[in-house]
Formats: sequence, structure tokens, C-alpha cells
Amino acid sequence: MGDTGEGVVEQIDGVITLDGEIYLVEMKWWNKPLGTGEVSQHLLRVFNRNCARGILISYSGYTNPAVVTCKESLSKMVVTLCTLQELVLLLEREDDLKDFSGRKCKLQ
Repeated sequence: MGDTGEGVVEQIDGVITLDGEIYLVEMKWWNKPLGTGEVSQHLLRVFNRNCARGILISYSGYTNPAVVTCKESLSKMVVTLCTLQELVLLLEREDDLKDFSGRKCKLQ
């Protein structure tokens, strides 16, 4: 709640610590690929927390402009885009999330 009762000011789906770094996690269950506006909201949350990083998980993927927006932000912050399917496969294989995130950032 905000100071003056305006309701929820900000909602973050999760926070994890990975190799000493704080990651803000956002999950979107939309039936269409996420666009620039949707990824920009999460990028702003991450940017406003100095030294935080971001993970954005989408059920439906991302539009090309959204991917470009995230690529451009890599000069200022670390952000990982992934789909729910990629995350499920990662967990099933018991793969390393840190390595996965590093590989994803290089691909973006």
C-alpha cells in the first residue's frame, strides 16, 4: 500500500539471489507475446533498484521490438528473457540457473 492509501504501488512476482546478485523476477501468463510496454515496466523496476538484475518469464514469448528493448538495456543492467517452457526444461534437466542466465544474455 502507498503512504496515502492509493492501493498497491508496485508488485514484484519474486526476488532471488544468485551468485551474490539480486534478481527481480516477473512472470507473465499472457496468451500473446509480450511487447515493449510490458518488458519496459519490468526494466524500470530493475533500473530503479541500483545493482539489481532482472528475469522476465513469459508464457507466450516476446515480440521482436521487446527483445530489442532488452538488448539495448544490457549496457545498463543485466536482464534475462526466457519463456516458461525454457524454465521448465531447465528445472527438468536440473541445469544451472546462473549458466542459463549467462547464456541467455549473450544470445540477446
